[in-house]
Amino acid sequence: MAATKRTKDQRLFDMAAIERWRVQGKTVRQIADLLAQERPYQISPTQVFKDLKRIEADWIERAQKDIAALKARELRGLDEQESELWAAWEKSKLDAEKTTEENGSGATGPWTKSSTVQERQCGDVSFQTAILAVRAQRAKLLGLDAPSKSELSGPGGTPLDGSGPVIIMQSNGFESPGAPIAPSRCYTIPRALADISDAELAELEAEIRRREQPQEQAAKPSAG
Repeated sequence: MAATKRTKDQRLFDMAAIERWRVQGKTVRQIADLLAQERPYQISPTQVFKDLKRIEADWIERAQKDIAALKARELRGLDEQESELWAAWEKSKLDAEKTTEENGSGATGPWTKSSTVQERQCGDVSFQTAILAVRAQRAKLLGLDAPSKSELSGPGGTPLDGSGPVIIMQSNGFESPGAPIAPSRCYTIPRALADISDAELAELEAEIRRREQPQEQAAKPSAG
């Protein structure tokens, strides 16, 4: 059967069927065969392919809008949570009333004495911790987190040659693409520890920082 030009309604009807079959995993050839069975006109695989490209472009556009809407909704929710946390933080700093009662008995019978005192509050730090968590989630959602990079090299930045110590250089993550890492800290570790996992590397760096703290405190001049 010779191919014919479809009307606008026929094309829309066909694209709806093509979309449904594509979601079901049908190939372009299979979709063309199914259309040939159900339509009084012929649709070539090439035309099915073109229709499918339009459908996929529409999928991408809708997905991007959905993602933008979801991100906006999540950001709005984070704003609400942070606002509530700030209100709770301010409330936790208000003076608290503490009431005590003292019971006893005397010549006139039992008696109860109540007293109320105002206690100053410093604020519940758990609210500040939660606020930081909300802000971290917002930064992550917006892609504001700077990447942290670690680079292994030999002494003086020389390539690794399988012997000698290894230098760990920690970066703040703000180098321009392709630029060498500008280390904020450098640590030298034995060659035997070079082949370690990221988790082990993090533990090693934490241990180095713990050991440095007493030295840094000792180096500070004492007030006098």
